[in-house]
Order: sequence, then structure tokens, then C-alpha cells
Amino acid sequence: MTKSIVIIDGVPNQLGWMPVKYLTELTADLFEADYVSLAPASRARIDKLKTLFAKRTKNRLKPDALFIVPTMAHFWSLYMDDDWKHAFNRVFLWLIDSFHTEDIPRCINRSHIDGIFITTGPADQIIYRQRVNSETTIVPWGADVLLRGSNSVDRNIDVLRLGRQPDTWLDDNKNAAAFLKRDIRYQGRPPRNENALHENNLLVQSYLKRSKYVLAQSNLVDSTRYTHKTKEYLTGRWTDSLACGCIVAGVQPRTDHAFQNCLWPEAVIEFESTDLDHGIGRIAEALQEWTPRKAQLNYLRSLEKLDWRWRLEQIAGAIDLHFPRLDNNIVQLKQKIAETHQLLFSE
Repeated sequence: MTKSIVIIDGVPNQLGWMPVKYLTELTADLFEADYVSLAPASRARIDKLKTLFAKRTKNRLKPDALFIVPTMAHFWSLYMDDDWKHAFNRVFLWLIDSFHTEDIPRCINRSHIDGIFITTGPADQIIYRQRVNSETTIVPWGADVLLRGSNSVDRNIDVLRLGRQPDTWLDDNKNAAAFLKRDIRYQGRPPRNENALHENNLLVQSYLKRSKYVLAQSNLVDSTRYTHKTKEYLTGRWTDSLACGCIVAGVQPRTDHAFQNCLWPEAVIEFESTDLDHGIGRIAEALQEWTPRKAQLNYLRSLEKLDWRWRLEQIAGAIDLHFPRLDNNIVQLKQKIAETHQLLFSE
């Protein structure tokens, strides 16, 4: 019997968060749940939604709630009012940037949270269990491989730059000229449209499906200020790239729990430094050995290891709820894995 649950999206409406926005909508769809977006999270909007839920739950069983938010601090800024607490039967959190354990409010353990899901590893799991006094489960990053992945063999981009990079890799024009000297087709950062966020996400996917290698590098070597400075972590740049059959090249986040436990040897090419010439040399060597089979293999392994449906099945089990639509999707996913395996290994 399917129980009622509400997915509450506390993720910013910003370009970099579009893969997570997609995840919140996918979760609501596969959990057959009500979906509420708190972005932009103005106080007036939050108060209106709390009033709405209070009215809806007066004469029926209260639903459970799954908040999908960047950090514990984001959740607490939304949830600290008593009105929320009376609206739901149980409250669960899915923390996307769970590496920010320094953001856990000191008073958070006063609030009853029934379960937390984090994208990072055992060290952070211990911290959340101790400081929040709530069961904490590791749910690594994933991708919608079933619906948005690709094993296409027609790839006219040798190297696609995706997202933030170290200082030595920031200039796309310089990079393109350096790759051209080695007869390598380089595509810089895909076009961006801040006013069409969902379309932008699909555009990136279209570039990934035409690429052999994707340039993505550990947050410990990039030039941005907003990333964590001591903890490495995997992001959607890796999982979305692999889902589309690409190989990820760069300084890899090898200390990350998901990197160590969810990826496979053929998924990445390791750079030993951020030096431009070194990286181009590594990719040039790899291109000599690239075949369409490599794209097909990464697509298959992504279906097996990275699809969001496996993560949602894990969450559904942890919160003891049953979702027929998710079950049907898992059946489709297993069928796709069998078909892809047959195609790849029957030759």
C-alpha cells in the first residue's frame, strides 16, 4: 500500500543546481508524491505553503515529507518554525552538499528528524549521527541514465570542457589552440542561458552525447571560492558524463567515497597535475585507444551503478514506503541493462 509523501524542493533556481532540480522532480514523479518548490524561498512563500499544509492535514492522515536541500543550514532556515513540524507525520532530509558539516546548526538536535540521506561518506555520516541524533544513510550521486543516458557511437567532439577548472585550464580559447596543435577537437564550456535553466540542462546533455572525453577536475584544484577547500566530492559532472558514455579526464576526486565505491577503472583518466601540456598529452594518448565500445561500456556500467532509480529504491527502503511507479521503473532499468549487456558482449 502506497503511503502519502511530499517532496519539498529547497534547491536554488540557479544554473549550477539544475541537475538537482531535475532530481527533485524525478523523485516526486517516481514516488508518486506531491511536489512543492520553495524557490525562491521568500518568507511570504514559506508562510503560505505552511498554511496550505496545515489546512490539508486537519481532516486526514498527515503525509511524510522529504526535504531535498543543499545543506543542513538551508533546511533549518526553512523548518525552524513550529507550523512545519505539525504538518507532517515524519520528516526526512536529503542533503546534496552534505560535505558542509560545519553548517550544522548547534540547536538542530532539538528538532526531531526521522532520517537523513547524505551524498558523502562514512566520516560525514558519523558527524550527522552524532550532532543531529538521527539515522544517517549514504546515498551517492547518480544520474538519470535510463531516460537521459546514451551509448551513441557517433561522437564528433574529442574533449568537452564541463564546469569549473583550475586556473591553467580556464581559458577556452587557449585550450582550443593547444589541442588543435595535436589535431584534437576541443569544445569549450557549452552556451549558457540563465533565463532558461531547464533548456540549458538539456543542451549540456546534447553536448555530452557527442563527446568522447569530458574535462572535469577535483574541487581541490579548481579556482572557485564556493567549493569545499579540504573535502573532495563527486558531482553530477562525473555521473551525467558517464551516463552519456563519456570518459572523464582530469585530476580526480580520489578520496571521495562515491568515487571509490561507485566508479570503475574505465570511467576516468587521471591527470597527475593541473599542467595544461600534461593533461593534453594524457588525452592525446587516450584518444589513440578510444573506440565506440568504450562509450557503450560506460553507458552499461552507469545503468548498473549510477542510475538515480537505485538511489531512490534505497531511500524508499530506508523510509519503509512502497512506490509502484518506482518498482516499474526498476523493472525497465533491469531490462535495459540486460539488453545493453547482450549488445555489448554478444559479439
